[in-house]
Amino acid sequence: MWGMSSNSKAGFTLIEMMVVIGIITILTTMTLVYSRSGSEQLKLFKDEAVVEGVLNQARSLAAERFNKDPNACAFGVHFTAGSQSFILFQDLKPSDKPSCKDFNGNVYNNFKYDSGESFQSLSLENGLVFGISSNSTAVPAGNSVDVVFVPPELSVTSTLPLPLVFTISDPAAGASTTIAINGAGQISAQ
Repeated sequence: MWGMSSNSKAGFTLIEMMVVIGIITILTTMTLVYSRSGSEQLKLFKDEAVVEGVLNQARSLAAERFNKDPNACAFGVHFTAGSQSFILFQDLKPSDKPSCKDFNGNVYNNFKYDSGESFQSLSLENGLVFGISSNSTAVPAGNSVDVVFVPPELSVTSTLPLPLVFTISDPAAGASTTIAINGAGQISAQ
């Protein structure tokens, strides 16, 4: 045998095994952390898409039901800061009026959510909450904001000045995503 003594044994030393186990542990930990943060981001992006879809659905329903449903004057979404829930609602005509419009063509409504106007109740995934701001001023937790689409022009109005920014956040993970809606009714993820 060329340069091998009869006492040498083939295999790995204890130090080499410890180094390999340490590297595998570090790589596994990094993978688990990355996987967890990736799943948190996916949860945020999924709910961001749901909220955008519900806002677009309110706009579509306002256009679709105009002059077809005499009781639905507009459609909107009701949000509460610091909560998980949001509600798609139809702004109904006042019970003492024959239609959504007066003789001058103005729409009768109050442009805000009333408990009897729920169309669909939705909720963010567990652990996620809404943050809302108007003109860079945060809305305190527990306060509500309504975004309403009014036909026939599909103008957008709100209980707070537009533009509005809705933040969907996961306080435990420290991650968030935002959705903005401006005075023209344009909805964008940021």
